[in-house]
Amino acid sequence: MEMLLKKEVFPAKRKRNKKELYPMETIYGYRRGVASGKDMHYLTVRKKLEELLGKDRKKIKDILDERIREDLKAHSERLPDEEEWRAFLTQYRHPRWQSRVVFVMIAVNRSETAPLQDSSGRMAFGEYKDFGNLDAKGGQKGVTRKQFKHSKANRGQLIYHNGSAWKVQQVFVHESPQAVKKALKDAGHRLYLDGKALFYPSCQVFVPVEFKAGSQMLLAGRYTSRTIKSNGTVLLENANGEEYRTNIKYLVEANVELLR
Repeated sequence: MEMLLKKEVFPAKRKRNKKELYPMETIYGYRRGVASGKDMHYLTVRKKLEELLGKDRKKIKDILDERIREDLKAHSERLPDEEEWRAFLTQYRHPRWQSRVVFVMIAVNRSETAPLQDSSGRMAFGEYKDFGNLDAKGGQKGVTRKQFKHSKANRGQLIYHNGSAWKVQQVFVHESPQAVKKALKDAGHRLYLDGKALFYPSCQVFVPVEFKAGSQMLLAGRYTSRTIKSNGTVLLENANGEEYRTNIKYLVEANVELLR
């Protein structure tokens, strides 16, 4: 393997923008349904039918109303010209009820697993969280209105070993890192550095020994972690702005440390 010869890598310190942790304003609704004989749970967003143009035509397959979905798929194939398609949408009527269709519900997230409910009574669906208010008396019972918001980023990633390989656990904004750690430990997993390292985008890490990145070896030193994906892929950047892809397995084997 080729050795990448660099003296040292010292990325500039960068603070995380806390606004990334704020939820976005789009509101998603929660619905249940049946697909292929299975109970399904959906998060949906309302979208103007006339906006299903260009690359957004692919969202037709995510329309919840089966009659509208299948009808639009057939017409979309028949009308490849964008102007003809736009004109068709402005006059579109429900294939059964013949009523004018202005908005459609699009599924942005689907799962066979129901949303989880935390100790406050709020529901969570992956990185989406119900934002219902607590009760008027200030108690801990949540008011679930089945309206969710999505955050731009998560709190970070925990690294754990499941008995056969090193894995990445995303910690969503609405989750408590301590609660996630406890859940992993209760499941019998071993946390890297006992869970004391919560990696996040733009954090600085120190790798004390050379490590593998693709077909090359990178020198020990400081790097900026750009992203750590759930599949274990890690994107690192050095002080010169050069980016390298590696895997969390190689970083753990090299005893990577999170710099505070």
